[in-house]
Amino acid sequence: MDIELAVETSLKPLTLGEKALGKSLLSSQRVHGSSDEKGTVWLRAPKLVLAEALKTARDLGSQKKISLKFVHIFCDTLIIQEGDRINGDSINSPGYVTDGTFTIQIYARKLIAPVAGDKPSLRVDMTPTCVLVLWVPDAPSSFELDISVKSQPGATRMKVKIDPLKFGVSYVCSPTGEMSVTQRDPPKTALAYVNYLELINDDGTLQDQGYATDELPRLLQMQILVAQVHAETDRQFAIDLLNYVIIASGSAVSYQLHYQAVGLRNNLALGRDIGQASSVNVYASKQVLKARLTAALAFENAYRDYLSDSGTKKQQVSAGLDLLAKSNDALETYKFIIGIRQREYEMALHSNDVAKANFEKNNNDLASKIKAFEAGVEKYKKDQQKEATKSILKGVFSVVLAVGATIATAGAAAPSIVAAGAGVASSVEKAATLIQKLKAVYEKLKAIFDKIKPVIEKLGEIVETSKKMIEMINKLKQDGSNVDSAKTLRPGKDSAEVSDVGIAEWERFNITVLDMQDFLREYEIEGKREYFMSLKTLVISGECYIKTQANLVQKGDDLAILSFQTNMEDKNQQRLAAMNYKSVTDEKILDLLKRAMFDRILALRTFVYQDFQTYSTAYNYHSLSKGSLLRLSPVKPVVDYLEDAAVIQGAVVAYGSRVLVQSRTFRFAGLCGYATKEDLAAAFTQNGSVEYMIDPQDAQWRGFSRIRMSSARCYLDGVSLPTGQALKIQLKTSGRFFDRDCLQEKSSNLLVPVRAFVGDARTLLFEYNPTSKNIITDGLWGQERDYTKHTPMTSWNISIINYPGINNDASAVQVDFSGFSGITLEFTCDVVWTGY
Repeated sequence: MDIELAVETSLKPLTLGEKALGKSLLSSQRVHGSSDEKGTVWLRAPKLVLAEALKTARDLGSQKKISLKFVHIFCDTLIIQEGDRINGDSINSPGYVTDGTFTIQIYARKLIAPVAGDKPSLRVDMTPTCVLVLWVPDAPSSFELDISVKSQPGATRMKVKIDPLKFGVSYVCSPTGEMSVTQRDPPKTALAYVNYLELINDDGTLQDQGYATDELPRLLQMQILVAQVHAETDRQFAIDLLNYVIIASGSAVSYQLHYQAVGLRNNLALGRDIGQASSVNVYASKQVLKARLTAALAFENAYRDYLSDSGTKKQQVSAGLDLLAKSNDALETYKFIIGIRQREYEMALHSNDVAKANFEKNNNDLASKIKAFEAGVEKYKKDQQKEATKSILKGVFSVVLAVGATIATAGAAAPSIVAAGAGVASSVEKAATLIQKLKAVYEKLKAIFDKIKPVIEKLGEIVETSKKMIEMINKLKQDGSNVDSAKTLRPGKDSAEVSDVGIAEWERFNITVLDMQDFLREYEIEGKREYFMSLKTLVISGECYIKTQANLVQKGDDLAILSFQTNMEDKNQQRLAAMNYKSVTDEKILDLLKRAMFDRILALRTFVYQDFQTYSTAYNYHSLSKGSLLRLSPVKPVVDYLEDAAVIQGAVVAYGSRVLVQSRTFRFAGLCGYATKEDLAAAFTQNGSVEYMIDPQDAQWRGFSRIRMSSARCYLDGVSLPTGQALKIQLKTSGRFFDRDCLQEKSSNLLVPVRAFVGDARTLLFEYNPTSKNIITDGLWGQERDYTKHTPMTSWNISIINYPGINNDASAVQVDFSGFSGITLEFTCDVVWTGY
């Protein structure tokens, strides 16, 4: 996308007065100097043409009647035209005394330049002590300079190449005329005034240097703003913008911008369609949202009045104090969102830990099942098939183990893959068909492994970055000190949505596993059934782990962005109050105060945006809709959200009027994947708990969709306890669950009408008397409408709380498993009948 078009789109929602302040983020032209010293020019705009920028610099020098030496160009996109040349004369008008020396620094995310061939992309004429610095980390591969030095013959062709861990490159001509090329780290001086309010003294006066040297921070803030607005409409463009900000702000002085950009990019790289099920009351969305909007709207109206500059100076001070108070009230109203995001992050962290533990347990179990299956292959009696089949299976086993190890360790401990037997052609004819099929399975698994390994490695890196970010925020809250930026890898240029790609490949893995099971159905091999049972469990837990990792990053990044904004606003309270009084006599301070309040407006709108996003995703889960119900933007005026609150409430009511919701009870009885009831009983007595995965493709669900659980009960069939004793059973869900979609259900082309979601892991207690069947503590979800109901289609952890030696419960009882026959889970659910 063209940056100028993107900027125009981003500022469109702003009011007339706000647009003027918004444009201060976009462009500026400043010159400093005097007749007896070399001058400096700063130019900033979303897009600049090099020749025109240099002409502007010359004109500014002429108006000031000074000769220039220093030119700083800040832009998102710089256009270099064929024949362009940089030299001392290019920045000074004829008639001004110049020795030809210059220092030109160019900051640009994107360079559009002629492809070098017979002619260079750009010519640079230098004299001793000249400096050219290109802060362009992703310069085109075809970008080349012809650099000539005065008094030396010819020009030297230099290819502009910036090392992966650097941000720019400088070309310096020494006093003796020798050229040196240096790779540069992200600039610190240019980012010294990221928080421009730090240039205000405690008494509200402005420091001598003022706030006029924050060109790069303003450029980066503009890029973040544009990326936020276009995150949904042009994901790749938003990622490209954020990549530049992340690299540019990779120093301690600019950690705020750095973390904000990292958080936004992580979300975009993961893919927003994680299937989030936010826990809110969608039925009361209009009342809740409008109540919170009241304070925000009061601040916005006061701000609009303040910008009008009406009234006396005394009235203006009074209006400023009123504005500050209302901004504090509005921000305080929305601070609860940080608490919500903190809780969601902690729940996501817990869900991820549980999912990781389950996956690692499944993966280790699979390794033992593979050994048993291999032993079964060894005993396979059909001699003409034995060797060839065994060779192929070994290759298949090794890839399955490698995929599991890759997920579990984020690629750090992936084992090598055993080559599958190549002797298919020489094997006997009777075995050829089976071997060919297994060979195809091996090739598919190998291809999936090759794709999934780098994706999972990248996801692991993003997860660690997000955790580091939260650690840094907590440190800031505790001591308020400056901290180094978390170490982040240089962002890639691709827009691969990591979790989406990982899940897609994991689903291919699932299909391939089912194919392999089908191929081996007619062959009686010991350990086969147990192997495939374990493999199916791995498929479920693996997808859960990938999704909970993605959810963890998303929650962490949302928390980080909001926390930084509130920290900064709290920190600036005293300065803003003092500035308000000084603004009467100092126009610069008045200008700065307006800008500070504009920043507060944008911070508040980010909170409102997050609030509505929560309810929007909750509605999507409530109705199983896809896409966005609202057109959300972090710069949209608060008043526009009043209509959005009504839209959400209207959509909830409309959905309820057209869908008939009924109540139904589902019962699932089984052995949780164990071969015998004795094995299941042993799992309870040894581990204290078992996992029961409720399959979303089970035949019981056929014909039903939008299945939402109101209560859960669990019975250990056949167990007995001493007379009068109750059995306490704890039921815990994972943070990953499934639902069935009405629309997909009706499509005959879809075999699996299942949608996956991520939400809070939940825990409840069910207590009953096995002898009398009396229920003491029912597994009902209280206050149903105050949160989002999940589905029972998830992995359930079932544990006996009062079993001796397991959970150290004071009410431990002896459980007699001699008559035990299995587990029954009973769910009461709201369902929609699809008509067949």
